[in-house]
Amino acid sequence: MATNNINLQKFMSAQFNAAKWYLNLASWCSITVLAMDLFVLFTEQFQKTIALAAAVLVIASVLCLWRSQRLKDTAEVLLRRFELYKGLSWPVSPREISDLVATAPQSVKTAARSGDGSDTYFTSTRQETPKRLLENLTESAWWTKHQARRVSNILFGFSILVGILAVVTLIVSLQNASTLSQDFAENIAKAVIAIIVFLFTAGYIRLAFDYLLLAQEATKAEERACQLLEKPNVTEVEAIQCAHDYQLARAAAPLLPTWLWKLMQNELNQLWKERTEQSR
Repeated sequence: MATNNINLQKFMSAQFNAAKWYLNLASWCSITVLAMDLFVLFTEQFQKTIALAAAVLVIASVLCLWRSQRLKDTAEVLLRRFELYKGLSWPVSPREISDLVATAPQSVKTAARSGDGSDTYFTSTRQETPKRLLENLTESAWWTKHQARRVSNILFGFSILVGILAVVTLIVSLQNASTLSQDFAENIAKAVIAIIVFLFTAGYIRLAFDYLLLAQEATKAEERACQLLEKPNVTEVEAIQCAHDYQLARAAAPLLPTWLWKLMQNELNQLWKERTEQSR
C-alpha cells in the first residue's frame, strides 16, 4: 500500500528496525558498563575516567531505551493499520501517514520512499473480509508464537549458563582461597555478584518471561482465530475484537530480534506452507 509516495509496509519495517537498533545500542551500553566495572575491579586503573565513562553510558542506555520505545509505539500503530488494510481493506488516510512520517528518523523516511516493495507480507489470497483478517491474524500469531518461544528458551538458557558459571567460579575460588591473595579472592566474589546482578538489572531474565508470556498470548489468539474461521459467518466486530486482543498483547511485549527471524525464516516458511497446503 502506497500513500503520499510512502510505502506503508516499508515504512513499518524500517520503523521497527530503527527501534531495534536503539534497543541493541542500549544493550551494548549496559554490557560495556559491566565490562568496565570488572576491569576496574581487577586492575584498579583509570578509576575516575572509567567511572565518568560508565555514567555517560548509563545515561545513554536510558535515552536509547526511551527512543526505542517511542519508535516501537509508532511502528505498532503502523502494523495495526496495515493489518486492518490487508484484512478489511481499510485505507490509511494521507493525513495519518504524514503525521507519522513527520516524527520518523530520516533513515526511516528514506526507506519508506524507496520503491513499491513486495506485497507478500501475508500468504492469504482471500478477498478482504473478516475471514481474511482472521487468516492473517492466524499467520502472524503463529510466527510470533514460535519466535517468542525460541528466544525465551535462549534467554533462559543463557541466564542459567552464566549463573552456573559464575557460581562455579566462586566456589572454585573459595576452595582455593589459601593459594589466592585475599584481595583477588574478594574481587572474584564481587565480580560474580556483579554478573548475577547484571542478569537481573539488564533485564535478560525479565525478557525471558516477557517473551514466554507473548508466546502464550499468541497461542491464545491463534486458537481464537481458528475457532472463528470454522464458523460459517463471522462478523466484522468479532474479527476486529480478536485482532485487537492480539495487537494489545503484542504491543506490550518486547521486540522480537531480527537475527531470530533470519535464523528461523526458512524453517517457519516451509512449515507454514505445508500447513496451508494440508488445510485446503
